[in-house]
Amino acid sequence: MKKRFVLIGGMPRSGTTLIETIVGSHSRIAIPPGDFQFAELSDRGLTVERIFSILSKKATWKLWGSRDFAAVFDMSHRDAFRATLIKYAEDTGKDIPGAKAPYCEFYIDAYEDWLSGDELKFIYVVRNPFDVMASLKHSHIHTNWHRFRDLIAVQSRNWLRSTAVIMAKAYRQPDNFFVLRYEDFAGDPIRFGADLCEFLGVKFEQEDMLNRTGYEYHDTNTSFPDRFAERKDKSTYIYPAESRKSSLSRNEIELIRQICGETALSLGYEDPDLQLRPPEKMHKVQVLTKIRRLPGRIYRRITR
Repeated sequence: MKKRFVLIGGMPRSGTTLIETIVGSHSRIAIPPGDFQFAELSDRGLTVERIFSILSKKATWKLWGSRDFAAVFDMSHRDAFRATLIKYAEDTGKDIPGAKAPYCEFYIDAYEDWLSGDELKFIYVVRNPFDVMASLKHSHIHTNWHRFRDLIAVQSRNWLRSTAVIMAKAYRQPDNFFVLRYEDFAGDPIRFGADLCEFLGVKFEQEDMLNRTGYEYHDTNTSFPDRFAERKDKSTYIYPAESRKSSLSRNEIELIRQICGETALSLGYEDPDLQLRPPEKMHKVQVLTKIRRLPGRIYRRITR
């Protein structure tokens, strides 16, 4: 049976969890709590049973309130993915299944293949790269990130690639891909919440969605809990967060600018460190290099 599926993706620390809890609080849309990294694990060549075992160790099924998925172990990855999300939706009394997983845009080909007979609605959450990298660097949630000396460089390139993939998809398939800036939503959740629901083809349920009624369990997800504690109004988790750029070193800021700068500008981010720079110049070949290459050139001419 043809279904409408909602997938939420984006870089880690971009606000994907906030959007998950808001969209999943709709009376028709079932987004299981936590990250459902099914395609990422499938891409490693793991069996369905092995994937579910890994997710079990991550306490995914405890969050879902369900642990018995043996019925899907013998299915193909496509059928297991669909059946699992459909079952969760049915168990919660909803008719639109979905899932959230950071980085899932990198596996969009698999998702589109698995859902080729269905209607895919993909929400991509993007955030200022300075704030994403600062949050990754200081996250108390993912402490293993602190072990990587090249975290800023690698994740900046991932931010660029992630954004490029979905911007291209949204350009070609605007009915299936929705790009949402975290800052826009946090600044005006009513307006952009309504835009999200229009894209998803459902009625905007403002009170339930913006109060995240289906996710009372979830506390704040910030990488900067001290700053959150300083807030006077803690009645809502939808608030325009201040810039985190001050948490980065000058070298880190320059590295992020070099990799993400022009793309961030094209998305409307304004920052003095995101200025357009002249194109990179090519360097001429040195004389000694020409001399070293000469025998090879002569040989290729002779043997033609």
